[in-house]
Amino acid sequence: MLAQRQALLPQDPKGLFVCDTVQEELAEWQHACGYADADVDAIAQAFGLAERLSNHPYDLSGGQQQLLALAKLLLTKSSLLLLDEPFNGLDMESLHAARQLILRRREAGATVIVSSHLLETLSPLCDDIHLLDNGRIATVYRREEYPRAANELEELFHRHYLTRLSDKPS
Repeated sequence: MLAQRQALLPQDPKGLFVCDTVQEELAEWQHACGYADADVDAIAQAFGLAERLSNHPYDLSGGQQQLLALAKLLLTKSSLLLLDEPFNGLDMESLHAARQLILRRREAGATVIVSSHLLETLSPLCDDIHLLDNGRIATVYRREEYPRAANELEELFHRHYLTRLSDKPS
């Protein structure tokens, strides 16, 4: 059933934290989703969280919290991943690790939907890039059209940003 095989990463990763330690967070859904202790160890290692397993999730840096939340979702092996700004606060090494693990889920057959402004970071993961304007799909690009998508995203941003500036009272 799809409801049991989907996972959402909210923009604020703290929305997923209900346990007292990083270890407990990673193991929270272990029984329901059927992953092993070795899976928890492997993803903690891949995301640089192995030395932080006894820490409270709120004691982690913002980037580490983002990685913990993403790791927690990836462990579920869900067939549908909905990720809202999954790369916020990540350094380059963590970003690369996160992108590789998301790509592995995609290659394993998962559908991955990502909301992000980081087109360059996302382009290797994407089949399609949808640019939204005022909550509606403005344009759809194939991965190979990334440079044009990036240019149009920048144009949309500048148009809306400049419009908001000119609408502000002096």
